[in-house]
Amino acid sequence: MEKIKNNWKLILVTIGSIFLYTYALACFGLGGPDIQTKALEYGVICLKYGLLLFGFILFGILPYRISIALKKREKALYDIKAEHTIAEAARRKKEVEEKIIKEFVKNEDTI
Repeated sequence: MEKIKNNWKLILVTIGSIFLYTYALACFGLGGPDIQTKALEYGVICLKYGLLLFGFILFGILPYRISIALKKREKALYDIKAEHTIAEAARRKKEVEEKIIKEFVKNEDTI
Protein backbone atom coordinates (compact mmCIF):
# COMPACT_ATOMS: atom_id res chain seq x y z
CA MET A 1 0.00 0.00 0.00
CA GLU A 2 2.91 2.36 0.67
CA LYS A 3 4.22 1.98 -2.89
CA ILE A 4 0.83 2.94 -4.30
CA LYS A 5 0.77 6.07 -2.14
CA ASN A 6 4.27 7.01 -3.23
CA ASN A 7 3.66 6.43 -6.95
CA TRP A 8 0.23 8.04 -7.36
CA LYS A 9 1.54 10.54 -9.91
CA LEU A 10 2.99 7.76 -12.04
CA ILE A 11 -0.27 5.83 -11.88
CA LEU A 12 -2.33 8.87 -12.91
CA VAL A 13 0.02 9.66 -15.80
CA THR A 14 -0.14 6.06 -16.99
CA ILE A 15 -3.94 5.99 -16.91
CA GLY A 16 -4.12 9.34 -18.68
CA SER A 17 -1.70 8.26 -21.40
CA ILE A 18 -3.65 5.04 -22.01
CA PHE A 19 -6.86 7.06 -22.31
CA LEU A 20 -5.28 9.53 -24.75
CA TYR A 21 -3.79 6.72 -26.85
CA THR A 22 -7.18 4.99 -27.06
CA TYR A 23 -8.84 8.27 -28.00
CA ALA A 24 -6.20 8.95 -30.68
CA LEU A 25 -6.80 5.51 -32.19
CA ALA A 26 -10.54 6.17 -32.23
CA CYS A 27 -9.98 9.54 -33.94
CA PHE A 28 -7.86 7.89 -36.62
CA GLY A 29 -10.71 5.50 -37.40
CA LEU A 30 -9.54 2.27 -35.80
CA GLY A 31 -13.07 1.52 -34.57
CA GLY A 32 -14.78 2.46 -37.80
CA PRO A 33 -16.27 5.63 -39.28
CA ASP A 34 -19.13 5.87 -36.78
CA ILE A 35 -16.81 5.76 -33.78
CA GLN A 36 -14.43 8.15 -35.49
CA THR A 37 -17.09 10.85 -36.01
CA LYS A 38 -18.41 10.47 -32.45
CA ALA A 39 -14.86 10.59 -31.04
CA LEU A 40 -14.13 13.80 -32.94
CA GLU A 41 -17.43 15.38 -31.85
CA TYR A 42 -16.88 14.50 -28.20
CA GLY A 43 -13.24 15.53 -28.48
CA VAL A 44 -14.22 19.02 -29.61
CA ILE A 45 -16.74 19.28 -26.77
CA CYS A 46 -14.18 18.07 -24.21
CA LEU A 47 -11.54 20.41 -25.61
CA LYS A 48 -13.88 23.40 -25.46
CA TYR A 49 -14.97 22.80 -21.88
CA GLY A 50 -11.51 21.64 -20.85
CA LEU A 51 -9.97 24.89 -22.05
CA LEU A 52 -12.70 26.84 -20.27
CA LEU A 53 -12.02 24.95 -17.05
CA PHE A 54 -8.26 25.42 -17.51
CA GLY A 55 -8.80 29.17 -17.88
CA PHE A 56 -10.84 29.36 -14.69
CA ILE A 57 -8.26 27.34 -12.79
CA LEU A 58 -5.42 29.43 -14.21
CA PHE A 59 -7.01 32.72 -13.27
CA GLY A 60 -7.91 31.34 -9.87
CA ILE A 61 -4.40 30.16 -9.06
CA LEU A 62 -2.33 32.81 -10.83
CA PRO A 63 -3.10 35.74 -8.47
CA TYR A 64 -2.31 33.52 -5.49
CA ARG A 65 1.03 32.52 -7.00
CA ILE A 66 1.85 36.14 -7.82
CA SER A 67 1.08 37.26 -4.25
CA ILE A 68 3.33 34.52 -2.85
CA ALA A 69 6.15 35.55 -5.21
CA LEU A 70 5.75 39.20 -4.21
CA LYS A 71 5.88 38.29 -0.51
CA LYS A 72 9.06 36.26 -1.07
CA ARG A 73 10.58 39.15 -3.01
CA GLU A 74 9.64 41.63 -0.29
CA LYS A 75 11.20 39.39 2.37
CA ALA A 76 14.39 38.99 0.32
CA LEU A 77 14.63 42.76 -0.16
CA TYR A 78 14.07 43.28 3.56
CA ASP A 79 16.86 40.79 4.37
CA ILE A 80 19.23 42.51 1.92
CA LYS A 81 18.38 45.92 3.38
CA ALA A 82 18.93 44.62 6.92
CA GLU A 83 22.33 43.18 5.98
CA HIS A 84 23.26 46.46 4.30
CA THR A 85 22.22 48.42 7.40
CA ILE A 86 24.29 46.16 9.66
CA ALA A 87 27.32 46.48 7.38
CA GLU A 88 26.91 50.27 7.27
CA ALA A 89 26.71 50.43 11.08
CA ALA A 90 29.84 48.30 11.40
CA ARG A 91 31.68 50.56 8.92
CA ARG A 92 30.65 53.70 10.85
CA LYS A 93 31.69 52.12 14.14
CA LYS A 94 35.10 51.27 12.68
CA GLU A 95 35.52 54.85 11.37
CA VAL A 96 34.64 56.28 14.78
CA GLU A 97 37.12 53.95 16.48
CA GLU A 98 39.83 54.95 14.00
CA LYS A 99 39.10 58.65 14.64
CA ILE A 100 39.28 58.10 18.40
CA ILE A 101 42.61 56.29 18.04
CA LYS A 102 44.01 59.04 15.78
CA GLU A 103 42.92 61.75 18.22
CA PHE A 104 44.37 59.79 21.11
CA VAL A 105 47.71 59.38 19.28
CA LYS A 106 47.70 63.06 18.30
CA ASN A 107 46.96 64.18 21.90
CA GLU A 108 49.55 61.75 23.25
CA ASP A 109 52.23 63.22 20.96
CA THR A 110 51.40 66.76 22.07
CA ILE A 111 51.59 65.88 25.77
